Amino acid sequence: MLYPHGIDEALSIYSIVADFQISESIYSPTIECIISVIDGVSLLDKFNILGDERVQIILAKKPLDDSSEEETFEIDLRIAEIINYTNNSPGQQFYQFHCVRPHMYINQSKLLQRPFSGTAAQIISKILKSDLDVQFGQVNISSKNTIRGIFPAIKPLEAIYWLLRNTYDDGTPYFIYDTFTKGMQLKSYKDMINQTTYETYNNSQFYQNKPGTEEYYGEKRRRILKISSDNYMGKLAETASGNFAATLHTIDISNKEYKRFSFAYNGKNKLNTNRPYSRDVKIRNRSYDQIFDNKNYYVSLNSSAFDNYSNYHEPNKTTIMESEATLHNMDFIVHNLNISGDLELCVGSKIEVVIVNSNEDREDRSDKLNSGLYIVTDIVNRFGKSHEQSIVIKKDSI
Repeated sequence: MLYPHGIDEALSIYSIVADFQISESIYSPTIECIISVIDGVSLLDKFNILGDERVQIILAKKPLDDSSEEETFEIDLRIAEIINYTNNSPGQQFYQFHCVRPHMYINQSKLLQRPFSGTAAQIISKILKSDLDVQFGQVNISSKNTIRGIFPAIKPLEAIYWLLRNTYDDGTPYFIYDTFTKGMQLKSYKDMINQTTYETYNNSQFYQNKPGTEEYYGEKRRRILKISSDNYMGKLAETASGNFAATLHTIDISNKEYKRFSFAYNGKNKLNTNRPYSRDVKIRNRSYDQIFDNKNYYVSLNSSAFDNYSNYHEPNKTTIMESEATLHNMDFIVHNLNISGDLELCVGSKIEVVIVNSNEDREDRSDKLNSGLYIVTDIVNRFGKSHEQSIVIKKDSI
């Protein structure tokens, strides 16, 4: 449904939509929708479309039998821009509506110029509710260290990401992201790895159940149609990024006190059992978790800034090394999967993947390296003649 300016009723554009896709990512504060339009009725000109109109998408999920009610999903968006316009023949135009959540427009029209205090997660939660009018799903506000400061005339989302840089949960980073069916989420990586496994997917070649049955559709929903990886594995860049060892230097400018801290990978917050490197590998007689000087962090502190609060950088003390290592180790193994569409699958979900090596002549033919628990970080829902998903999954261990 499209809501042009100056018109009381919504316009149904279903008949001129060729297809559309909805994308979500744990690295994005909004879902994005691309609606492809084949326009033979001069919609843009006739209704004076300006590129900021409200769009409402209603999706229906049909039950497998008549005993259950049809499940519907509604999503409100606004056009951010009209892209890829072409007019190659008289009377027919092609273009795409690039749509985002309404809070992205609010963000562009507001600056934060006020003091703040509390834990970083609490401050972020307040910005989402009070400044961006976001009704969110799950929010974890358990980050420690109360901080205090002043927002220096920055947009709400800029303030949120500025705070997220120093927001941790047991040494793991936080993510703020929007999902298609569950709304805005503020969760730590620890939340993600400790949640219940959503589903187990496999690349088996054969189906066990008869087509058309509920069991068959369950099998099909869990089937991996294609798996690929653009950047599979490597230790060269990881060694320099502080994935397994690092050093932190702090200087307290109030009393001129310098301290030095070291970090070695301990794997306490990881998805699978085994660490992502071998301790048998040595570089100049040191294993990866003993090369402390390969990555250095520098943090400026001010213990006298406030009486009962810490300054903005205080949460970084020692925690930044573990959090950055966790963030980088998420990319240990990254795969792109094509699967059948599932509206309940959201980014941030934990899934299990079982990859079968059909050429192996043994009872357990699973690929131990590529199988295991993963976090879903990106999803592209494609709606045309069918609903399919392209998802990006990541894991930090074997």
